[in-house]
Amino acid sequence: MRILYGTDQNALRRQCLREVSSLTAAWPDRRAILLVPEQTKMDMERDYLAGSGSPGLMMAEILSFRRLAWRLLGEIGRQPIQAVDSVGQALLIHRVLKKNPSEWQSFSHLADQPGFVRQAAAALGDLKRYQITAAQLLAVSAAVPDIALQQKTHDLGILLREYDLALAETGLGDAEDDLNRLGEALQELVRLPAAAWPWPWWRLDWLRRTSVWVSGFAQTRDFTPQEDAIIKALDQLAADVTLTIASECWPDDSQAVESGADYFLAGRKTAWRLQQIMPIRERIHLPSQLTGLPAEIAACLLGSRRCRLESDPAGRPGGGYLRLVRAAGRDDELAWVAGEIRRLVQTAGYRYRDITVAVCDLPAYKPRLRAVCREYGIPLFLDAERTLTGTPLLRFVLGLLDIGLHNWPLHSIMACLRSGLSPLSLDEIDRLENEMLARGITRPGQLADDSRFSDTSLLVVRDRAFPPWQTFLSLLRQESAGGAKCQILRQFLLDYGLAERLSQRSADLAAAGEMDAGLALVQSWNELNRILDQMDQLLGDVPLSLQSFRDLLAAGMETADSGMIPSSLDQVAAGDLRRAMLRQPRALFLIGATAADLPPGQVPEGLLKDLDRQSLSGLLRCQLPSKARDQAFSDAFMILTLLTMPTGRLYLTAPETAVSTWFSWLAAAAPRSAVQLPEQPVWPDARLHALRPAFGYFLQYCCRQAAAQDSGRSLPDPAARAAESAAESDVAVSDWPLLACVLRDAGLPLEPAASWLGEGAKSGLRRQVSLPPELVRSLYADPVVLSVSQLEHYAGCPFLHLGTSLLSLREREVWQPEAAEMGTLLHGILELAVRELGADLQSLAPADREGRMLVLQQWLQSDLAARILNWQKLAADRNKLNLFFDTGLRASAGRRAKRLAQASLEAILRQLLRESYRPVSLEWSFGPGQPERWPLRLADGTRLELRGMIDRIDLLPDESNTRFRIIDYKSGNKYADPDALYHGLELQLPAYLEAYSRNNPGLVADDAAYFHFDRPMLSLSGGARPLPELLRRELDKRFNLHSLKMTPDQLDLLRRHTLRRISDLSGQLLAGRFDVAPRKLPRRDPPCRYCSLHAVCGFDDQPAGYVWLPQLAGRPTGDGKRLNKREELVCRLQEQENREGGAEHAAHS
Repeated sequence: MRILYGTDQNALRRQCLREVSSLTAAWPDRRAILLVPEQTKMDMERDYLAGSGSPGLMMAEILSFRRLAWRLLGEIGRQPIQAVDSVGQALLIHRVLKKNPSEWQSFSHLADQPGFVRQAAAALGDLKRYQITAAQLLAVSAAVPDIALQQKTHDLGILLREYDLALAETGLGDAEDDLNRLGEALQELVRLPAAAWPWPWWRLDWLRRTSVWVSGFAQTRDFTPQEDAIIKALDQLAADVTLTIASECWPDDSQAVESGADYFLAGRKTAWRLQQIMPIRERIHLPSQLTGLPAEIAACLLGSRRCRLESDPAGRPGGGYLRLVRAAGRDDELAWVAGEIRRLVQTAGYRYRDITVAVCDLPAYKPRLRAVCREYGIPLFLDAERTLTGTPLLRFVLGLLDIGLHNWPLHSIMACLRSGLSPLSLDEIDRLENEMLARGITRPGQLADDSRFSDTSLLVVRDRAFPPWQTFLSLLRQESAGGAKCQILRQFLLDYGLAERLSQRSADLAAAGEMDAGLALVQSWNELNRILDQMDQLLGDVPLSLQSFRDLLAAGMETADSGMIPSSLDQVAAGDLRRAMLRQPRALFLIGATAADLPPGQVPEGLLKDLDRQSLSGLLRCQLPSKARDQAFSDAFMILTLLTMPTGRLYLTAPETAVSTWFSWLAAAAPRSAVQLPEQPVWPDARLHALRPAFGYFLQYCCRQAAAQDSGRSLPDPAARAAESAAESDVAVSDWPLLACVLRDAGLPLEPAASWLGEGAKSGLRRQVSLPPELVRSLYADPVVLSVSQLEHYAGCPFLHLGTSLLSLREREVWQPEAAEMGTLLHGILELAVRELGADLQSLAPADREGRMLVLQQWLQSDLAARILNWQKLAADRNKLNLFFDTGLRASAGRRAKRLAQASLEAILRQLLRESYRPVSLEWSFGPGQPERWPLRLADGTRLELRGMIDRIDLLPDESNTRFRIIDYKSGNKYADPDALYHGLELQLPAYLEAYSRNNPGLVADDAAYFHFDRPMLSLSGGARPLPELLRRELDKRFNLHSLKMTPDQLDLLRRHTLRRISDLSGQLLAGRFDVAPRKLPRRDPPCRYCSLHAVCGFDDQPAGYVWLPQLAGRPTGDGKRLNKREELVCRLQEQENREGGAEHAAHS
C-alpha cells in the first residue's frame, strides 16, 4: 500500500485526481478506481472530467464503498439482496418492538416515542458497521455491571436478532450488510490460487490490472472494520492501492499519535493502526499548497508562526481575503451576507456557484435565509436532507387517520383541509372553520346536525368535504390486515384526486419560484407510495389496529428524508458546516459564528451513550466509536478546513451575541478585518445592494429624520437634498438623498411612503389617524346612532372604535363556555327569574311590605335548582347556547353556570329582603325603533341618537316621589371608579340613569350599581365552626352592590357631566379623529390589555405611548384631612356646573 499524507486536503485530493488522469492517459487499457465518500462523488467526477480532458468516465470509475460493493458483487453473480431502505427498516423495527413485549427489558414501552425508532436504527447501523452480532451482545449482557446498560445491551441483542430474522422472512437485506458481503467475497478471492481463478471469479480478473485510490476518509474518522476488510483485500488483489490521510506527520510510535495537533488526531490514529495490520510500501508527504492569508491562518493554527495576520482594511470595498462582521441581529447579519453576495457577482467577477454559505445553526437560520435570498434575488440551493413529515401530503394523511382515531377533532380536520389538497377553496375552508369554532362543533354528531349551522350555505360545503372521509375511515376499520389497509388508503388517495391536485400544486410552487417546495411535494407522493408498498410487502397479513397502522406510517415517514439536486447550474450552495466542508468554493460565508454554535454543540448521542460505548468496547474487545470524544477532534479539523479552503474570500459573521472563540481569535490576529455593522446602513454597505431592501432602509432613515425635526415641515425633496448635501463631509447624511434619487428613478413609491412614515414619527409613540369628516358621516345614517358602550370604547382609545365599529375588525369568534357565552347565559337566567319574581310582586300594593317579604321568602324556600334548570334551557334556546347541555359541557360549564346563577339569584333575593326596592323592568332598551328613545343634538347641529340596554331597574316608592335605581350585571368584579367617571372612561351607569329619567320624568334617580355574578368561597381559620347565620352574612357581603353612592342631586351633576363628555366624544368621533392614543389611569388596566387590534395599530404598550390621565387628588378640608375621591369628584362637578352656568353641551330634542 502507498500512503499520501499532508495537512492540505485539497492538495491530497488534487494529487489523486492527477494520478488517475495520468494513469488513464498513459495506459488506456488499465482501469482506475477512486473510492470517495458518497457526498463528494459528484464533485469528484466533475473535477476529474474538467482536469483530465476526457469526455466521459470509461476506464476510470469514481465510486463510494457501497457502490463498489454493487459493482464487484454484480460481476460474480452475488448481487446484494434487495435492501430494505430506511423506511422499511423503521417499519420492521417498529413491528419487532411491538412483538412479544415480555422479551424486552426496557424497549417495549418506547416503540411509539417520537424519534426512538430512528435512534434504534442508528444503533443497529453502528453494530453492523463494526461487525458486532446479536449473539455477542446477548453473551456479554449478563456481565455488564450497570443495570441500565445491561438491559439496553440485552434488548439491543434481541432487536438485532429479531430484525435479521424479519429480514430473512421477507427476503430482503440490510444495506449495511453489503460491505460485509463484499469483504467476505474479496477475502475468498484472495485465498484462491493466483494462477487461474475459476468461474465466475475470473470475471474480476481485471482487478489485477487496476489501480485503486482511497481519498477523503481518514480526516475526521478512522475506517470501520467493514472498510478495513475491503482495503486489505484490494491491497492484495489490485495492481496498487493509494490511500490519503490528513496528518501533519507520520506517527512512528503510539506516543506520536497523541502528541500532535488536535486537528489531525483522526488521521494519525488511522496511519498508526494501518501500519500495524498491513504493509506500507511507500509513504509520501505532500506539502501544503496554501498561499497568502489561508497559509498564514493554517500556520498560526498549527502553531508554527506568530498569530498576527495582515489583511486589507475591512472598510475598503472588496478588500482582503478575510472579513469578520458583527451585526445587531440575525436579520441584519443575513441581509449583509445577501447583499455582499450580490456585490461579488455584480462587481467582482464571481458566479453564484463559486459561493458557499456554511451555516453554524442551519435549523435556526434556514427560514430567514430563504426569505432574505428571495428578497435579494439570490438563487439558493439548500444542501440538506429534508424530512417529509411536514409536507402537505403527510399532514393530510396523518390528519385523516387522526380524525378516525380521536373522534373528529377540529385541529385534525383543519390539518387535512388546510393542507391544500382538499376540493374546497380557501374561502370555504375559512368560513367552515369560523362556523365550527363559533358554534362549538367538535364532534361528528354535531357536524352532521344541520341545526348547528347558522350559515346554511355551509351545509353544501360540509357535504362536499366530509362524506368521502367518512366512507374511507369506515372501510379502514372494517379491514384488519395491514396490506388491506394499505390498499384502501392507496385507492382513496386516487379516488379523491390527490395525484392531480399534487401535480397542480407542485406546478404552482415551481412557477412561484419555490422549486424546492414543489419537488418536496412530488417526492412526498412517491415516498408515501413506496412506504405503502413496503408495508404491504412486510406487513401484508399482519393484523393492525387503526392506531398501529397510523403509528407505522408515521414511523416510516419520520425516517424518510429526501435529498435534492440543484435545480440550476448557477446557484449559491448553503448547508451545515460538514456539508460545506466538502465543497471547493472561491468565497465562503461562515454565518452564525457564535460561541454556542462554533464549534457546533454536542450532537445527540442516541441510544448508545458514550459511556455505554466505552463499556461495550471493553467487553466485546473491539473499538466502538466515541461520539463525544471523536467529535471534538472532528470539529477541529472541520473548522481548520473551513477557514483555509476558500481560494478567494472568507467571511465570518455573527449576530450581536457572544461570538465564537474562533471569531475572536481571528479578530485579534487581523483587527483590520473586523467590522461592526451600524444600525442604519450607509453606502456602500452591502445591505443596500438590492432595490427593495434599500427602499426599506431609506424609509427607516426618513422616519428617524422626521422624528428628529422640531417643526412640522414636510420632508425635503430627495433630489434637492442631494444637491444641498453635495458639499457636506458627512457621508452618512449625504449618501441617503443620492440613494433616494436612484430608488425614485426605479419607480418605487418613495415620496408617499416617506411622508406617511414621517408624519407617524412626528407623533412620537402614538400614531395620528384621521379620516375626512364627510367620509365618517357617510358611514352613519341621519340621525347618527351610537351606543353608550361604543362611546366608552372611543374614550378609552379612539382607534379601538375605528377598528371594531367602523371597520368591523375582530378576532374570529371561538365558542368558549368560560368567556362571553357564560355571561350571556347568566344574564338570560337572571332576566327570566327576576321577571317572574316581578310578576309575583306586581299584584301587591306598594306599601304591603309583609306580602313582599312573604313572596321573597317563598322564593328562597322553593326548589330554585329545578327552576334555574328550566330558565337555563329557555335562555340557551333563546341565545343559541344549547352546547351547554352537550355531554361533557353539561357536566362542567353547564353545571357551573347553574350554580353561579343559583348563588347569584339567592343573593338578589336576600338583598331585596333587606331593602324596599322592587324590580320593575328587565333588559330595558332605548334607541331607534324602541318606544323609549334618547335623541340629542350636537353643538354643530348634528342629530345624534343613543342606544343601549339596562339589565334591571328597581323602584323605591316614597311619600313624596318614586325613586329608581339601575343595576348592571357584570361577570367580572367591577367597581365604580371616580377617576374613570370624571374622564369619561365609564359612561354607562350615569348615561343609563339619564336615559331612563328622560323617558320617565316623574321618577327620581336614586342610585346606579354593578352586580357581580359570583359563587364565593370562604376561607375559615381556627377549629370552631361559625354559626350558619354568620356564614350567610359573610357570603352576602361578597354580593354587595358596587354602587355610585351619591345623593340624587349629586347624580344629577354626574348625569350632566356625562352629557358633556358624550357630546365632546361624539364630536371628535364624527370629526374623524381616531388616533392610536389609549387613555391610561394609574393602577387601572388600559384598553390595550383586552384589545385584539395590536397587530393593526402597532402600539407596543410602552408607558410613554399612553395618554396619561391625572387622578383626582382630594383637596384639604381644613381639619388636617382630605376629601376622598368620590367627594373630590362631586366638588369638581359642582365647580364645572358653576362655571358653565348649568348649560349643557348637548341640547335636548
